[in-house]
Amino acid sequence: MSDEVRPVDSSAPTEAIPRRSVLRSLPRKIFVGPRGLRAGWKVLIFFLIVFAVGFLLRPLDKLTGKPDFRLPVAPGAAVPRELRGVMAVRIATGIMAKWIDRKPWGYFGMPFSKAFSSSFWTGAAVGLGVLAVQLEIMHVCGWFDYGSMQLHGSAIVGYGLGWAFLFLCVGITEEGTH
Repeated sequence: MSDEVRPVDSSAPTEAIPRRSVLRSLPRKIFVGPRGLRAGWKVLIFFLIVFAVGFLLRPLDKLTGKPDFRLPVAPGAAVPRELRGVMAVRIATGIMAKWIDRKPWGYFGMPFSKAFSSSFWTGAAVGLGVLAVQLEIMHVCGWFDYGSMQLHGSAIVGYGLGWAFLFLCVGITEEGTH
């Protein structure tokens, strides 16, 4: 290795870049990066799939009829709408995992093998605890009232389980889109 500078021979033929490869590489640079399809395009494709699947599953909403937004919503009436969101997100995740990223299903969210592991129950307990503290603070400050007891016995358990399942569906949908 020497530190001398060699002169460039301007009479030597330069390698010309074919015009066709330049044109083909511009769209490739826009859509594909060093690790495959660029992240922005993946996000767009994912949400387009979620929208399309959700639109195709809209007939499920007819199972509960048209909601009256002036009345309180029962969990049974809201579950089909939330299940539509869960299915749309899970189907879109499956399509993206299999055909776009070629990764296993669980790579993009909660894998089925760990669906109800200890970390799930820890998160559920912490989430429930935080909401309970928030409601109590709001009650103490006069911003929230628990009202009178309307349900008794097993009806309380059934109502609570209905809402628990509904919010499990909400959580799956929200976490699947983040």
